[in-house]
This record gives sequence, C-alpha cells and structure tokens, in this order.
Amino acid sequence: FLKQRVQREGDATIRVSIPNGLDVRFLSVLQDLEAQVGFNARRLELVFTDRSIHPVRDNVDMVITLELDVVDGDLHFFSLFQFDWRCFVAPTHALAGCDDLEQLSKANIISLETPGGPKSFEWPLRDGGAVAVAPRYVVNSSPAARELVAAGAGIGLLPVLGPNAAPGLVPAMTSVGMTSSLY
Repeated sequence: FLKQRVQREGDATIRVSIPNGLDVRFLSVLQDLEAQVGFNARRLELVFTDRSIHPVRDNVDMVITLELDVVDGDLHFFSLFQFDWRCFVAPTHALAGCDDLEQLSKANIISLETPGGPKSFEWPLRDGGAVAVAPRYVVNSSPAARELVAAGAGIGLLPVLGPNAAPGLVPAMTSVGMTSSLY
C-alpha cells in the first residue's frame, strides 16, 4: 500500500507513529523497513507519542509498536525484530552484578513506561511471574532512563538493542527481564 501510494502521489509524506519510550537507536529500523517493504517516500514524518495509536483513527500511515492491539480489519503487521529488556546500573552502584531480588525493595527504581513494554510497578521475571517494584522515577523516554541509570540514580529495566546496548552500564538482577517484539 505505501509503495503504491508513494508511486501514485510522487511527493508523498509518510507519517510514522513511534512510542516515546523506544530508544532513538531503534530508528535505524526505518531504513531497513523502507528497503524491505520497497517504499521510498520523499519525506518521513516521525510522530512520537506515549499513547496507543490506530492508523486510521490517528491519520498515520505506519505504526511502529510493541503491542498488537492496534491491528484490526484489513491492517497488516509483521515483526521487525525481537529484543530483550534487562536491568542495568552504573558501575559503582551497590547492585552491580547483584541478583538478590529482595534488594529491589531497597533500591531506587527507574521504570521506563512505554505502551507494550514492562509495567512500571511490576517487572517481569525471566522464568515467569513478576516482582513488584516501587519506582522513584517513571519516565517515558529510553534515553532519559539510561541517563538516570548512568548518573547512579538507581536501577533501570532498559531495552537492549545490539551487543553494546548499554555502554558504560553493568548488568544487575539478571533474573529480571523479558523479550519483546517490535511490530
């Protein structure tokens, strides 16, 4: 559809909705997507939002999302890739390398709130279930959460994109985390 529209209109602007919480490094997927789908718009308008978006209701051409509840009717979706969520702290933080879940109740928690991501007050466990957390910071920006963690403000559950996803940070609470798909 996008390819046909761009060919038909020539000077088309493609509006793409992206969750606020996603790390800006995820934007490289747009170039891959253009090549994969075969559309080459003259202009991409990136709309960052912290709410669920529906392509028709919200007048966007493409929705990049972590959740599939926006898909209905004749809309098409596919998984772009999967990625993990893992806990990180600053290298000098007391929880560096720690996996004692009881320590979370004493720690400053940095929760990243993004539609389809982990819940702000309940972090998923890799073997199933969840652990309740009481965040000191709730943010809707992955870069902001990463900066808070790097500054030593606490432990954060962050999206991991690539092998060097959290430069300067060290893992903690390896039993906490989940895998998400980007659609």
